[in-house]
Amino acid sequence: MAENKNHWNRRDFLKGIGLGVIGYTALAKKAPSFPLFQSEPATPQLGSGHLFQKVVAPARVSLVKGNDRREIVYKSLKLIEDEILGSIGDKKIMIKPNVVTPINPLGSLHVDAVRAILDFLTPHCKNPIIIGEAATINTMEGYKNYGYFALEKEYKVKLVDLNLTPYQTRYVINKDNKPIPIRIISTYLDPDLYIISAARMKTHNNDGQRYLPFQHVSHRPRGFSGPGRYRRVRGHGGQGAGLGNAF
Repeated sequence: MAENKNHWNRRDFLKGIGLGVIGYTALAKKAPSFPLFQSEPATPQLGSGHLFQKVVAPARVSLVKGNDRREIVYKSLKLIEDEILGSIGDKKIMIKPNVVTPINPLGSLHVDAVRAILDFLTPHCKNPIIIGEAATINTMEGYKNYGYFALEKEYKVKLVDLNLTPYQTRYVINKDNKPIPIRIISTYLDPDLYIISAARMKTHNNDGQRYLPFQHVSHRPRGFSGPGRYRRVRGHGGQGAGLGNAF
């Protein structure tokens, strides 16, 4: 019977594997090492008790003590002037005050704080500056009650009710772990806009916690309501911002 040259027995098979491993090891010692993928340096292994690795340097924060609101806000901005002006560049500017409701001045940003921000910005920034807010009740009434309309004459800025501007639909996860649609003001998604979120520290009527208030970025058309048409994530009094940015 003729010998089948294509037939390998178990001994030949194992011998072949052994020779292959030896050859690969010898070549690996001489061959240069190349990564399979070009990527950023690997994140250092985190020690016990750490959940993430910091990827940016800590931000500088300025604190000023005093009795004049306008003066201390201005001085605090001057202390980090280089960082602010460097990050603004050639972008348009929007100051986002916290005008929650037109009937509670203690929960809203005092107009002199906005004056201080404008005092700081106007000598350096030639692009138009707008003041934009999306209040829970009536933005323009809040501007009126808190003296914001005077800023248009003093600084040539424009007051905007962001509830009346275009929006885009995005989704968030609700308490039942299901996606729900919310309207995000398109202005906040403009990459050429530098947004200054300005608010006062206060307690929240839902959380009962002291914090730097979340700023509205959701869209609330005046007089618009109804299930299935518009959803807001619970915030101020059940009508607060859909998404926020701690300031």
